[in-house]
Amino acid sequence: MIDRSPMAAKPSLLIVDDEVNVTRTLQMVFEQEGYQVLPAYSAAEAIGISRSKIYELLASGELPSVRIGASVRVPVEALRAWIAEQLDTSRS
Repeated sequence: MIDRSPMAAKPSLLIVDDEVNVTRTLQMVFEQEGYQVLPAYSAAEAIGISRSKIYELLASGELPSVRIGASVRVPVEALRAWIAEQLDTSRS
């Protein structure tokens, strides 16, 4: 996952691997290339990072949402469009 939002000082990259040494090595390599690395050692931990990133996107207005009672909903089409935009940006 690469974050190229205008608020990000550098692009961020989520690395998920249960092998600590692999994760640390990849983190060092990508940080030297200018990425902000978000390491996670399990899927559950990665989901937590992803949720916090989604909250950032909602707060900044980059991802549209609808409030229904106490819940915040993100239209699937909006999420797909945002993901496609991120993929297009990362390929350029």
